[in-house]
Amino acid sequence: MESSPKDGKVTINQVSKNVITVAIKGEDHTLGNVVRYLLLKNKQVEFAGYNIPHPSENVLHLRVQTKQDVDSKQVLVETLETLKIICNSLEEKYKEELARFMET
Repeated sequence: MESSPKDGKVTINQVSKNVITVAIKGEDHTLGNVVRYLLLKNKQVEFAGYNIPHPSENVLHLRVQTKQDVDSKQVLVETLETLKIICNSLEEKYKEELARFMET
């Protein structure tokens, strides 16, 4: 099943319940590495990898394979939610420290 949001930035190809491939336009190794790292920390994930097919093609391809009865799409969504929490926490800490620095 293949789907993509209206803006066309993300294309999802769920090969089977436990295998998903996602193409994300406008992203690079920064997002690819952190998502892959977080996915691999999940014991339900058997494989997580990404590639950028060509430097002139600004598209990140992410592939996730989970254990047989585990929904790879759900695992990816949960991982992205975790990343969102981490980024929000980092932003809050940065703003706090910046404000503290500016006071001195």
